[in-house]
Amino acid sequence: MEWRAAIADAVVETHDRITGRTWREAKRLADLRVEEAQADIRNTLGSFRTLADALMEAKAASLPLEGAVEASCGWGVLETLAVNAGRLTETVKADPLDHVVKGWHRFRLYAPRMLKALEIDCASVARPLLEAAAVIRDGRNIPAGTISFLRPRSNRRRRLRNEQVDGKRLWIVAVLFHLRDAFRSGDVWLRHSRRYADLKQALVPIEAARATPQLAVPFEPEDWIADRRRRMEDGLNRLAKAARSGALPSGAIENGGLRLERLKSDVPDEAGDLVMDLYRRLPEIRITDLLLDVGRPRGLPTPSRICARAHHARTGLAC
Repeated sequence: MEWRAAIADAVVETHDRITGRTWREAKRLADLRVEEAQADIRNTLGSFRTLADALMEAKAASLPLEGAVEASCGWGVLETLAVNAGRLTETVKADPLDHVVKGWHRFRLYAPRMLKALEIDCASVARPLLEAAAVIRDGRNIPAGTISFLRPRSNRRRRLRNEQVDGKRLWIVAVLFHLRDAFRSGDVWLRHSRRYADLKQALVPIEAARATPQLAVPFEPEDWIADRRRRMEDGLNRLAKAARSGALPSGAIENGGLRLERLKSDVPDEAGDLVMDLYRRLPEIRITDLLLDVGRPRGLPTPSRICARAHHARTGLAC
């Protein structure tokens, strides 16, 4: 049983690393697209800047704007600039989700066998996710519209509705990414595991807690909340009394606002004696004398020569 739990934990941890690596590669590809388009972005923006300057000059001189466009770049070039601007806008808005579907080639190699080997259970909130994982495990066809495992505001909902992407592959990738997150949050757990077991098994049973006198905690949440409320009310009453009598330490309440005075440095008189005591504990010999005493019998360089070498190594000049 111990080996079984250790192997199950290793499988889940490996899946966690694979999903993380897939996301990092997708993000790198998205950033690379933006980086490669930097030259086109600069050129397009420069062309629009030139066109804008020409239009502003024509307006100031009360000249026809059509002539300014013809003199600046021409209508044909302007149409090309508009197309390039639209394409670059999509490039700048590049999302790693556009590339994360490439991880399907990794997941298809192990995901069905992993889901068959692991004994996975879940909370009620993760039941749709576990049903979606069962589809991958059994190799069944993906039912239409089965995206209930996604969060309501998840970006993958929009991606799955996009007809230009491979919906089947993206659906599998989304399920496996959400399965990783569910293991992390504890919504999904393994029946035999050390790290990914049910969180309720890690809690101390209430019977054992009641039988332990060292646990000085209330066993009813209402009692704890009532005690905290009493403490808070008592503290607020003492604060109000001190504010009315002007007894707030280093502060006062004026016009509904709390004003605190800056704390003054309060160095004890013994601090100077402590500093002098530390200096007295230092050896009286100078470092250069120590180098001479150690270096002469052994033929080592003198301290002045050492300092010269250090200076020349710093400045780059020849010794």
